[in-house]
Amino acid sequence: MGISASGSRRRYGTTAIAVLVVLLAGCGGGAPSSAPPTVDGSGLRPARAADPPATGAGCPAEINRIVDTEAPVTAETVLALDFSGSFVSTDLARTRIRDQARALVEQSVERGEALRILAFTGSASGASTVVACPSLAARYNNAAARSRKVENLKQKATVAVDAALQSAINVRLTQKQGRGTSVVGGFLAIAESASLVRPGTPRDAVMFSDGEGLDEDAAVDLSAFRTVSLYGVGANANGSMDTVKAAAAAAGWKQWLAEHGAKSPNASTQAMF
Repeated sequence: MGISASGSRRRYGTTAIAVLVVLLAGCGGGAPSSAPPTVDGSGLRPARAADPPATGAGCPAEINRIVDTEAPVTAETVLALDFSGSFVSTDLARTRIRDQARALVEQSVERGEALRILAFTGSASGASTVVACPSLAARYNNAAARSRKVENLKQKATVAVDAALQSAINVRLTQKQGRGTSVVGGFLAIAESASLVRPGTPRDAVMFSDGEGLDEDAAVDLSAFRTVSLYGVGANANGSMDTVKAAAAAAGWKQWLAEHGAKSPNASTQAMF
């Protein structure tokens, strides 16, 4: 497969063939941004209509019981995880995804942030919410108790989120694997996700994906987010691409993010943590 590249929207992959993602129609105004021809040379896949993607689970009850819902949330992170076969097909790949999610949960607790975790595959319409916690701020009565309460929340929240994520992965593994991944669809799901925080509170968007996807034509507006980052570019579960191609793919995705409104775009071949 290939990976999104730069202005000409070429994607770079293990076969150096252009590829990108499948998206929805009818989102936002303005002319849609297009991707390169599909692998079989048939041209762009049309964006297709679907229901809003960011629906699904809420925050696990064991977390809700010990968070401070009255404390002001400092920010929200929306994490989109690539559930395509090329990214979750091996035990090692699934462990990597769960490790990254656990680290982000711990960071969100430490910072007292909100957290939504999405999973996406072949289209934005297939994206679903794994967890959506409006607050991961620990509840405590005095400053002296903060450290202990934060650590307790970290432990319980990572266990609860990991269980929800493992369950979502298990469901995914029982489903028929579609042809291709909609990375752009994942970004559309992020863009259309309902905010968990009050207006004016910063929101950060993060995706963990190999960046390899179907071609597509869609309008995606990421301007509502303080930062937008893509991690794991080139890290295919079936064998990572070489360093030069992965770096080129990451550079291409960074340009794509900038072209779609990202204020502080970042694309990296490295993991988040």
